[in-house]
Amino acid sequence: DDARIVQSPPPWTAQMDELVRWVQQDRLPGEELYVVRDTAVAAPGEQSVYLLSRLQESGIPFRSVSAANRIPYPEDGKVRVLIASDRDNFITGTVRSLSIEGARNNNVILYGTTRVRTNGTGQADLHNTNAHLASAYFIDYDDPAVERFILAYRSLFQNEPGSFAFQGYDTMHYYVSMCTRFGRQWYKKLPDYREKGLQSDFLFTEAQPRVNQAVRRVVYRPDLTTVLEK
Repeated sequence: DDARIVQSPPPWTAQMDELVRWVQQDRLPGEELYVVRDTAVAAPGEQSVYLLSRLQESGIPFRSVSAANRIPYPEDGKVRVLIASDRDNFITGTVRSLSIEGARNNNVILYGTTRVRTNGTGQADLHNTNAHLASAYFIDYDDPAVERFILAYRSLFQNEPGSFAFQGYDTMHYYVSMCTRFGRQWYKKLPDYREKGLQSDFLFTEAQPRVNQAVRRVVYRPDLTTVLEK
């Protein structure tokens, strides 16, 4: 019986959904959206199929190319880019190609999930492509709540908190708060209460099992700063 199952980490589908919404909100009239598709595989992978289907459902116009060097970059204006591939080496190679163009003319905006960041892509490539990543986890060190947590952690443990410390705190804080408020009814109330944590957020589906859909928008700016889009 899955009626009482809760999935706290947002699935990759939630990141894809947020990515499409982000592109839809950002894209200006007349701006081109290019999807670099991995044509070297016999059949596209699960994540590529999902991304392309969500784009088509959204009605966002886009052009498909087989490589980043086939994009006609404008001298003025921006080119928004998505990568449709389930292969890490293809993603990494495409990001590097986009990074060369972005470093030269600062005219690239890459949209992706955390897979772009975790497959070996260099930090400089993320900033050169002005990467907009939909991420399940991100710590905003300018957030006063994060600063207070770090000071309290140092005082208690004489050490610096890692990502698991933030994750553990966020998870326990959310569920303990829900249990305190609603007792045995906490599970039924999950979809009604969203919470912003230190590293991750909580926004659950109405359907069962409850699946967290909260995804953060992280921007790697060309000035080498990394910010959480509010």
